[in-house]
Amino acid sequence: MNVLKELNQAKTNLCKTTIDLAAICESVELLNKRLEEERAALEKTRERLNSENAAEISKEIQRLSDDVLEFSKTGKMKEAGRVAEAVAIAEIKDVTRSSRTRETLHEEILEKIEETAQEIRSSKRTIEEGLERVNTAKMEAEE
Repeated sequence: MNVLKELNQAKTNLCKTTIDLAAICESVELLNKRLEEERAALEKTRERLNSENAAEISKEIQRLSDDVLEFSKTGKMKEAGRVAEAVAIAEIKDVTRSSRTRETLHEEILEKIEETAQEIRSSKRTIEEGLERVNTAKMEAEE
């Protein structure tokens, strides 16, 4: 029975190995195909460089240089845009904070005005009571 298990295990391992080998062969074929494509592209480039005159090569180099500069400028513009966005966000936060500060100050001023009005009412009552006592005392003195 033990031998049978070992044979089944060996069969399973052999199947796995066969599948792995098939995958490796497929990968090798794919890499060979890509290598051939790259070789063909390289050969075309060599032929083009050999057949073109120096002026055409110079134009191509200049065009590529211009593309590099444009790409560089685009990157700088993106960075400048990010900086401008950060500044705008900071300004918005600052305005929001100052708006909240104004609201807070406005509320504090209204509270102070209310407190002052209350004190004035209290003082007015005290003065009225004092005047009433003075008038009462005057009337009593006259009688």
